[in-house]
Amino acid sequence: MNNRAQLGDQALVIAFFFLILIVGAGIVGGVYIFFGQEQDSKQVEADAIHYKIKNCIENNNINWDNSQEELEKELFKTCSINEKVFKENFLMRITLNDELKYSWKGDSVKCASSEKNENFPKCASSSITKEFNNKIIELEILVGSSQYTTKKFS
Repeated sequence: MNNRAQLGDQALVIAFFFLILIVGAGIVGGVYIFFGQEQDSKQVEADAIHYKIKNCIENNNINWDNSQEELEKELFKTCSINEKVFKENFLMRITLNDELKYSWKGDSVKCASSEKNENFPKCASSSITKEFNNKIIELEILVGSSQYTTKKFS
């Protein structure tokens, strides 16, 4: 009768190890699915920062007569943009009535080349018509993300 009691304990050990194996495989599979795939979020980042800058320019009065340095400070302060992060990972180009007013690594050729080469920045652009100094101005905003996020974790 003693042997039967020990046999039941041994059967539960096998089930326990099977359960541990299933849970371990689930954890390994989840980590692989999460970190195993390459991710490229440059277009999403470009769209998000472009939306923020466009709304900021539309809703605030920015002095477009400032020099590029003063305009940069005003844009970053008014739009609540972290200058360090922006300058490391993004590009921007603003033209006012076809005259370049602000550019930080802004190059429409790089943006157009992103379709052929994934290492180029992905960009978002738009035009805004706004009043400045009692004149109607046309602003073209080009914002891109050059943050390389396709690092594969393995």
